[in-house]
Amino acid sequence: TAAGATLALSLMYMKTGNQTVASALALPDTHFLLEFVRPDFLTLRVIARSLILWDDVQPSKAWIEAQIPSVVKSAYEEMRSMAKDAAEGYRSTGYDSTYDRHAVRQIHAHVIAGACFGMRLRFAGTGDAIAKSALCECVMELNTLREANHPVAIASRPDFPILETCLGCCAISLAMVLAG
Repeated sequence: TAAGATLALSLMYMKTGNQTVASALALPDTHFLLEFVRPDFLTLRVIARSLILWDDVQPSKAWIEAQIPSVVKSAYEEMRSMAKDAAEGYRSTGYDSTYDRHAVRQIHAHVIAGACFGMRLRFAGTGDAIAKSALCECVMELNTLREANHPVAIASRPDFPILETCLGCCAISLAMVLAG
């Protein structure tokens, strides 16, 4: 699970499409299991899976969002809905609050950055318009989180250093796709 081992494994099986090895690097799919993996290591796991499953990397926002574990995606959307309800003066009811909100924000940002990096590796220098659009959307989304001060953005925003790192990764990914 260490960073070096994750990347070494991905380079050993690069472009093989080996589902068995890729499944060993799959992101945990429960909040309990996610507590045992550092969020920045999730970035590396997404990149490693992208290298192994090279032909499965699609130049779309849907592919990027498919990399986010379903429990993180639902918790993130729930947090955004709660913030929107609170901003509009509604009382939030029926929401599950048993997860670590801070961790969900960090995981969401790191997985997005990892998926953008994986797309960058696959489509580097191609100028692919669909990849450009997807990466540009991620850059704008993270930039909006950084700049906006409305309640939904504040509820969705990870710590500033994490946000800056992930935004930089996505921006460089966009530049690499457009380079060449």
